[in-house]
Amino acid sequence: MVVNYLLRVRGFCAHSIASRRTLREVAAVGWLVLIAGAFLAPALAQGRSLGLYDILSQFGLTSNPHMGVHNLVNSDEIQEFIPWQALAWLQVHAGHLPLWNPHSMLGLPLAFNVQSAPFSFTVAIGYLFPLSLAHSATVVARLIIAGGGAYLFARVLRLDIVPALLCATIFELCGGFTVWLGAYEAGCMAWSGWILASSALVLRGRHRVTSVCLLAFTLALAFLEGEPQIAAVLVGVLYAI
Repeated sequence: MVVNYLLRVRGFCAHSIASRRTLREVAAVGWLVLIAGAFLAPALAQGRSLGLYDILSQFGLTSNPHMGVHNLVNSDEIQEFIPWQALAWLQVHAGHLPLWNPHSMLGLPLAFNVQSAPFSFTVAIGYLFPLSLAHSATVVARLIIAGGGAYLFARVLRLDIVPALLCATIFELCGGFTVWLGAYEAGCMAWSGWILASSALVLRGRHRVTSVCLLAFTLALAFLEGEPQIAAVLVGVLYAI
């Protein structure tokens, strides 16, 4: 009876420790979502649709010489990425695969023009929201994916939760990443933590098949984000490792 009692106590303690550990991991993910919301809150307070819409004042019928433009450098977001995403959103919600863009010249590929990325994970998240919120949902997803990947990589390296959260927070909010949030470069780099975590698991040698499949999957997600030159940089980092 004493042995059975001790075994039950041990099992209860192990279950309690596992529950607390799970709760801490869930809280860590909640923190990454919270700081993403806090970072974007000032912009979202001005409107729900994120993007460099003030650049439209420089073109065509929307031209307004008296309007100030905050950032003329990152014009690809409003001239290419948001229109491509809107076109893909309309085609998906009309029941079509977003394969063709009939509005450029006499028609050009949409899915396979390398950059439009209608099948990328972050753009696909936008399909779940109204068109006015699609790009904003994509931007939020990139922040959370980036932070989650950095956190996972730190945990795979056996860092405790607090230092892992510190690494994830720094990467999620770093200027080199957030300045391109609306562009597909950030969509590709958001998967870097997941790719590095997968490669670390492959090098560790346990569950090799699962780890290799996870690495291949995360690399595919990065390439689907529409910036092959950025994905090539990630491949170069893996080769260096």
